[in-house]
Amino acid sequence: MNDSADKLAMVKLRFPIGFSVVTTVIVLAVTAVFYTLTESLEKTAIFFGAAVAAGGTVAAAFYAARSLNAIIFNQAVSFAREEALETHGKKVRALEYAARWNAPAMHNCRAVCRKILEVRGQPEQEIIEFGDREAIIITNIFNFFEEMAFSIEHNIIDEDLAKNIFYGLVVICFQVMEPWVEHERTKKGIPTILIAVQKLYNNWKVGENRV
Repeated sequence: MNDSADKLAMVKLRFPIGFSVVTTVIVLAVTAVFYTLTESLEKTAIFFGAAVAAGGTVAAAFYAARSLNAIIFNQAVSFAREEALETHGKKVRALEYAARWNAPAMHNCRAVCRKILEVRGQPEQEIIEFGDREAIIITNIFNFFEEMAFSIEHNIIDEDLAKNIFYGLVVICFQVMEPWVEHERTKKGIPTILIAVQKLYNNWKVGENRV
């Protein structure tokens, strides 16, 4: 086991030590050539000092580059990990909407959604009257959809997963109850009532004929 640890340490240290040795050999070799050409100890000493400084600069640059590469690699790994966690978090938050919708507290909302399916295709006036009778619960349904729409708009939840879960509910409910929504906007003088749900409905319906 100790031998394996020693081998691992050797692998980690081989390259920086090898580069230092190569740099030293080059400096000595160039200095020797310089002395051969000049035959001056004084000039060779000066040249050697300059060569050592240059070699040190090159070695420092080499180690700095290695360190920079390590930093860049670690940052890339960290970014990828954070991105994966963020993607996972968005999916979890989308599933939380599904859990909330299926909770016992939303029983009445689910029941009224089934009634909305039953009035589908009826004259607008009958849909408006139905909406007035079930106004409180229908408002709760659309408020739930509006909260989800805001979460999608602000990139808080995964839209693809939310769409897979809620496409039918959002599209059918708004499509059927749109006359009532327009009636409420006119009656209250607020043209932006449930505008986020309408935007979500329009976005999900573009180019699709699933309903």
